[in-house]
Order: sequence, then structure tokens, then C-alpha cells
Amino acid sequence: MLVTEELVSASGTSSVLVAAELVSERVTGCVLVMEVLVFERGRGCVLMTEEMVSERGTGCVLVTEVLVSESGTGCVLVTDELVSESGTSCVFMTEELFSDRGTGGVLMTEELVSEKGTGCVFVTEELVSERGTGYVFVTKELVSQSGTGCVLVTEELVSETGTGRVLITEELVSERGTCCVLVTKELVSQSGTGCMSVTEELVS
Repeated sequence: MLVTEELVSASGTSSVLVAAELVSERVTGCVLVMEVLVFERGRGCVLMTEEMVSERGTGCVLVTEVLVSESGTGCVLVTDELVSESGTSCVFMTEELFSDRGTGGVLMTEELVSEKGTGCVFVTEELVSERGTGYVFVTKELVSQSGTGCVLVTEELVSETGTGRVLITEELVSERGTCCVLVTKELVSQSGTGCMSVTEELVS
């Protein structure tokens, strides 16, 4: 299965290319996901790599995501690690994003704790950016009810800078009866230069 996502912003000076590739091998039980985002604005580059390796024999899942942005004024580093040990039945994920560019600080912390005893998974992510022009808020909530076998993820990003609005909605619904997985992500950006829309759909 191959998923390719391309986002092009016609601003005259920049281009955004996103490529997502999903390779599933049922024989070995290994799943590898790699996503690369390259954003060149003439003086900086953004590279994002996400890798997920699942080995059924060991029952270990490792996810690592690194985002490095060098624009001459600051650096942004994101590390996301998910380690699941079936022996202890513990899932822990921490993501931290820190950006200091003289005008304001951006701090994002995400923690996911899953206890099989309660069967509840909750994720809250908050990103606050104050740069004198607008406000950015991100909330992500993941609720898993093992009794119904339903997983819902909602992420909303609202950016008000006097020029436009950015809204991201991601929904993941898994029905064991039909064995269907649907992921939809939509990004709409109206900044007077153009519109960007991204839709990703995965059906298994």
C-alpha cells in the first residue's frame, strides 16, 4: 500500500512537498511508515521523518519523529517516542516542541498514558504561540472504548492573524466488524496568496 500526499503552496518563493509511504508485510509482521516533509524558503529547510516498526514476536512498538528547522533565527526540534511493553502493559508518549525566535516562545507537551485496567486513552496537546499578531491553539483528544472498538481522534488548529484561518481535523474510525480504517486530514489556509488542501485516506 502506497500513500502519497503532496502540498504545493504557490507563493512564488516556497514549495511544500509531503510524501507518505506505508509498507505492510504480513509474512514478517513488520510495518514501516516513513514520511518526509521538505520545505525550502530560500534560507531554511524543514525535514520530518516518522518511522514505526512493529515486531509481533517481541511485542514492541517504537515511533520516532524528528523535525529540525533552521531558518537563521532559531531551531525547532520535535521528538515523539512511543514504547509499548506487553509485559508491563504501559504506553508512554512525550512530545516537546520549543521555538524561540526573539518574538515569542512556543512550547508543546503531549503525554499519553494507557492503563489496560481502565481501558481509557486520553491525549491532550496544547500549543500556544503569542507573537503579538495572533493566537494558536491545538487540542487533540483520543478516546478508546474497548467495549465498542471505536477510536476517535480530533485535532483542531485555529490561527487568527488578521489574514485567514487554519483548521485541521483528523478523524480515525476503526470498526472491528468491517475491519476498516479511515483517516481524513484537511488543511485549509487562506492568506490572500492561495488555498492549501490536504486529504489523506487509508482503507485497510
